[in-house]
Amino acid sequence: MSSHLASEKKVSTGVPVLLYFLIIAILAGMYYYAAFVLYANPEKVVADYYTAYFTGDFETVSENTSVFLAAQALPQYANLSPATLLAKRGAIEDDVALLMEQGGEPTQFEGLSIEIMPEYTRRGEATAVVAYKILKDGEPFGMEAAILDKENNRLRIFQTMPISEESLPEIKKLNMQEMDKNLQSMLSK
Repeated sequence: MSSHLASEKKVSTGVPVLLYFLIIAILAGMYYYAAFVLYANPEKVVADYYTAYFTGDFETVSENTSVFLAAQALPQYANLSPATLLAKRGAIEDDVALLMEQGGEPTQFEGLSIEIMPEYTRRGEATAVVAYKILKDGEPFGMEAAILDKENNRLRIFQTMPISEESLPEIKKLNMQEMDKNLQSMLSK
């Protein structure tokens, strides 16, 4: 009987090694998507920003706002260095959301939406420009462009400005390498 037991093969009840590799690959893919794809799409950042803004979701607005834009509206941050502003991102987001909540009711934005004009989106390594139409009840109301900068591996709205039909060809001519260089220069101060 003992010789019979010795000749039996041991059956492993463990998890196949391939499953461990598959789990690691899936987690790495999810991280890559969240860190580099989801927040690297400038059009999505602009769309999320305005959707949140028009509905009064000021927490999402603040998450998509550059600390440099926020510092212009919040005097307590106006004289801080770029590195300090980036380090204080959490507090700045809270203050932006609070400031916007005090600014008015979302009902003033009823009927407003945006329409991204993807043919004018320009991307650099650390900056982007997105042109979009502002719509009121589905009809064109104006046009703007948003300049985005990358902060902590995520694009955020640095500045918005009104644009006209005539300025659209100029957006296509923007030198994004120069914009990236200007951002790096600002951050090194």
